[in-house]
Amino acid sequence: MRGAPSRFAAHVATYPAGNYGAWAEEGAYTGAPILILLGEKDDNLPVVKVEGYLVYASGAGHPAPITTVVYPGALHAWTVSTLGAPRFYPQYGSARKCPIILFGRRAPTVLVDGRAQPFDPDAFTACRAAGPGYSMAYDATTRTKSAADTVAFLQRHLSP
Repeated sequence: MRGAPSRFAAHVATYPAGNYGAWAEEGAYTGAPILILLGEKDDNLPVVKVEGYLVYASGAGHPAPITTVVYPGALHAWTVSTLGAPRFYPQYGSARKCPIILFGRRAPTVLVDGRAQPFDPDAFTACRAAGPGYSMAYDATTRTKSAADTVAFLQRHLSP
């Protein structure tokens, strides 16, 4: 349709960093379904962090349109074939010890124990300093499975 605004039809996040979320309020999401692919042993984005966000959003009355798939034993970056065996990379920054920052129409806040709390830049700097680095490893089985899951999700949501 000419002149109609473009919009996302679907979103896929493969082992995202997990630093940000939307305030669970009306209009917070694009309306498109979201697939988040997570590694069970990803120490950059612990699964519990995503689960906490989903519980918060449901409890706030605006459930996130997010489906998660957790791959057993997978670490961060399972699609990167040059990584090889599991290894910890201390040089990379990580917010794994930080709460999720909530953005939206209101001022940014952080999600702590399921509740929005004031955002403190100094506290965010401190939590990043408390947990630098994370583990990564290539996993051919997970790569194949995650690609198939992504294709299936997109076929379901992009088919006419």
